[in-house]
Amino acid sequence: MSPPSDYPEFWRAFSNLMADSQAMLHYMEEALGHMGTELRKLSEYRDRRSAGNATPKDLETISSYEKMTMEGDEGLSFVRAARASFMFFDGNTSFKWSYASPPPGYRPGRRTGKYEVSEDCLPLDPGMDQSVEDLDGKMLGITTGEYGCCYCG
Repeated sequence: MSPPSDYPEFWRAFSNLMADSQAMLHYMEEALGHMGTELRKLSEYRDRRSAGNATPKDLETISSYEKMTMEGDEGLSFVRAARASFMFFDGNTSFKWSYASPPPGYRPGRRTGKYEVSEDCLPLDPGMDQSVEDLDGKMLGITTGEYGCCYCG
């Protein structure tokens, strides 16, 4: 079962997956300035936590950031605007259009021809527990090579 897109746990995991994606971090820093810088810091704190050498301040920052994300931070306005744009055109047959939105796990890589297109559902790693209480590590991503080909046929 996929959680609704406004489900707070989804946004926490979404943000964490963006922080784990070097391609997304680079894009966010270039396009969105301080939002990307803050996400880069989250990535660094999470890396230190994974390595077992996070400071208490690092852990507090991670907790604070995740809480803010679950409550609805400023970055969600971009995602909601993209969703509104899609909804505006959804069902419109008066002209040809397409909408491509990469997941937060956007990363460098070559085309393999193996990807899944999903509509109105959250694709989760089939090898993991499918519960939605904790989505960390379960949300799938896509490589730049696949993304470049998935909407061009």
